[in-house]
Amino acid sequence: MMNKSLTNKVLVFIVVLVWALVIYKYWFKGSSENQFVRDYTKHNSIVSSPRKIKEVSIIPLNRDPFLNQNMFKKERKEKVAKPNVVKEKNITKKIINDVWPSIKYLGFLQKENSGKKILLLVNGKFKKVGKNERILNDIKIKKVFKDSIIIEGKKKIKTIKKGS
Repeated sequence: MMNKSLTNKVLVFIVVLVWALVIYKYWFKGSSENQFVRDYTKHNSIVSSPRKIKEVSIIPLNRDPFLNQNMFKKERKEKVAKPNVVKEKNITKKIINDVWPSIKYLGFLQKENSGKKILLLVNGKFKKVGKNERILNDIKIKKVFKDSIIIEGKKKIKTIKKGS
């Protein structure tokens, strides 16, 4: 390896050489101000010459070129409002059909040998029924849970919670 003094001398020589090249480029090769003036005059000569612009007339479109439909000529037809006529006979039939008996789910009973039975209070009478058994003519137990039951009847499904 080289000595410290020899390394320092080589590094100082390289630094002096770089500074000499920088000074030569900016002071002796040409002034930086003259270079900017030359670039400015070249730029102005290009900008100052007027260009001829071709004039084009634009025709407004009457139809959409993508959908091939007229854009502005849409005919609107006025709709005549029809009065709502409600038939009273249908409403009374629905009210009559939607009447459910009062059903309360009290809980389920389970014996060792038999399946699960649930205790219901239907129109004030206690009934023990199982899953898929009919309570009344139209009402059938569909599913049984600890806190609720799902019953099906009269083309509707209803959930009854325990105690209500």
